[in-house]
Amino acid sequence: MWIKVCGMTSRQAVAAALEAGADAIGFVFAPSVRQLTPQLAADLAAPARGRICCIAVTRHPTQSEVDEIIATFAPDVLQTDAEDLERLDLPRELERLPGPVPYTHLYGPRKRRG
Repeated sequence: MWIKVCGMTSRQAVAAALEAGADAIGFVFAPSVRQLTPQLAADLAAPARGRICCIAVTRHPTQSEVDEIIATFAPDVLQTDAEDLERLDLPRELERLPGPVPYTHLYGPRKRRG
């Protein structure tokens, strides 16, 4: 099993994810209560670099937002919606999962109404 803990907002959260043995940690750049600046995310991720995968979590970012995230935060992986990949100019060194991944594998099961 591969485990990503998302929504890092503090040094304590990063330390807890490392101690728990997570494979990856996510830093949110999309509008959210957990949204960070690229600089703050880079500072928080520093102790995890080279130990676990640091993921930039985005949603429909502009090219300039992606450029700033890459230049300042330097993610191992950029997570975004599939349709964003066609319009963004991304560096080849960013990892890409090989093929489609079922929604439930990335985010867990959706809650169903009714």
